[in-house]
Amino acid sequence: MGKRVIWTKRDPTDRAKAGRKRIRAEVAHFIESSTNEGSGRGGRVKVGHDGLIYVPSVADGTVEVFALQPNQTLALLHTIHTGMPLDNISPDARGDLWVPGFPDTRQTMKDMAGPYNEISPATVFRIRKMMSAEQEDKLEYEVKKVIEDKEVGVINRATTVVHDFKSRRLFLGGAVALFIVICEPR
Repeated sequence: MGKRVIWTKRDPTDRAKAGRKRIRAEVAHFIESSTNEGSGRGGRVKVGHDGLIYVPSVADGTVEVFALQPNQTLALLHTIHTGMPLDNISPDARGDLWVPGFPDTRQTMKDMAGPYNEISPATVFRIRKMMSAEQEDKLEYEVKKVIEDKEVGVINRATTVVHDFKSRRLFLGGAVALFIVICEPR
């Protein structure tokens, strides 16, 4: 049995902070065996082609960017804001990060509980690392909403998105998705 955590405060940010501390500890534990492409271990945590560690948050809609230090600790370099809860992050061959978002969290939670009775909207973000014009060592990221299907006309239950750089197609699937969606470029 795992440790049981009892929350003494009702503030949801306390729960998010505790979760982030746990994720940071998990990252520090597995990072030595990860490759630059990401090993898939640690759930939503990925190592980008740049060697940085990306941790998306379903709690506050951010992606935290970490660097592994020589003493095996993590240094928070940047926080990327998207404006909605996020799930599994996936780097493509170019180094762009692709991440699904949940525009209606309540509906997504209902859908996860009853996947045959409910549907949930989905969004896909591309996060691109930009070079800073002022400072070379400063991290900047461009967040672009590539797809949003609020009416759930095509995309449903997307918790993972993968971009094939050569064909420019997006592949979307999910933990309780009944099918995979393939998006062709325009």
